[in-house]
Amino acid sequence: MSYAKQLLTVNLDTRKVCKSATMRMTDPVAEGRIRLYDREMRVLCLTFVNGDGSAAAFPAGASYDFAVDNTRGAKAEAALMAYTADAHINDLADWADADPTAGKIGVLVDCATDEFAAGLDTIDGEQTIWCQLRMFPSGETNHSTLLMDSGFAYSNVIGKYVS
Repeated sequence: MSYAKQLLTVNLDTRKVCKSATMRMTDPVAEGRIRLYDREMRVLCLTFVNGDGSAAAFPAGASYDFAVDNTRGAKAEAALMAYTADAHINDLADWADADPTAGKIGVLVDCATDEFAAGLDTIDGEQTIWCQLRMFPSGETNHSTLLMDSGFAYSNVIGKYVS
């Protein structure tokens, strides 16, 4: 299936999205921020670089998960706006260039849920969100956080119930 893609570069040292491998950080509303839209399936195509701009690499066989919420410190009992398990990360049908050993991780994010819609600011249709990508090396239970950054979620202009 071909879903909308967003190509992003992530500085592994800061765990934040940057404009390019030259490590210039983005402005709050500039291109290069994570942007998710209500009632959409979106593929985040994340290319990781080290602090010096060189390509990062992750071990083969690792597993990943990705979470989105409108609060940075989500409570365990609260539902996340979106969660992607390892089965929907690095699927070559979503992003043909996905290759963790080359620092390229593709994440399919399902924003077509009631939890995602409930997390949006219904006043202006834009909500600051927090995103976290974790990696679990093969056979390990402890994780490494690869991405922890804010972005934006947007209400759907057409509306949730229009067909």
